[in-house]
Amino acid sequence: MMETTQQLSITASEAWSFFSNAGNLSSITPPWMKFEVTGHLPEHMYPGMLATYRLKPLLGV
Repeated sequence: MMETTQQLSITASEAWSFFSNAGNLSSITPPWMKFEVTGHLPEHMYPGMLATYRLKPLLGV
């Protein structure tokens, strides 16, 4: 099992606001993975939410 910690210079509330916004998924996905949302994303994630997207994690496959 791998575990890592990262310190952010923002409040927990600001971090939660960013990470709970489904529209930010592309911001935290490496550009080389070609992340593309293929369906509607609500402003905030919620339990049971489905997000559809496409990515190419291995040599464009």
